Amino acid sequence: WLIPVQTAIGLLMLATSGIIPYLLGETDGSDPHVKTLTSVFFLFYFLAATQDIAVDGWAVTMLQRNNIGWASTCNVVGQTFGYFIAFTGFIGLKMYGIMDLPQFMQFWGIVFLVSTAIVGVLKKEVQSNSEKGVLLSETVEDGDVETEEELSVQDTYKQMLNIIR
Repeated sequence: WLIPVQTAIGLLMLATSGIIPYLLGETDGSDPHVKTLTSVFFLFYFLAATQDIAVDGWAVTMLQRNNIGWASTCNVVGQTFGYFIAFTGFIGLKMYGIMDLPQFMQFWGIVFLVSTAIVGVLKKEVQSNSEKGVLLSETVEDGDVETEEELSVQDTYKQMLNIIR
């Protein structure tokens, strides 16, 4: 999930950086294209939320049990730092004429793509229990062992759709 979502975010930033002045109405003096801006930024936020979920899940599988508590701390620190860069950092760069919005979006689109490529090349995944055909088991309070198979992403969505119906 992480690689495709981050790639999509990076490509969307690069694509949007070229048309953002037009969408804001800066190039032709027209009113901002609110519906298109709303659609584009809805897609950004949808992808970012999906990325957040993927990173949280990845952290749980990657960290040792005694370090899992640090996952939320790292998440909060990272998000705070990201907000600072995205808001305060951009305003400072724009105020001093260093970078405008299209350049800022291009830069971060490239950062997303490069960091995604680095993670994709350098980070190797360990095969999950479901890929090994192993069943997960958990002992419940009365001593019985409850066994369930770990579902794939596709099976999880199928199950979710069946529940909704």
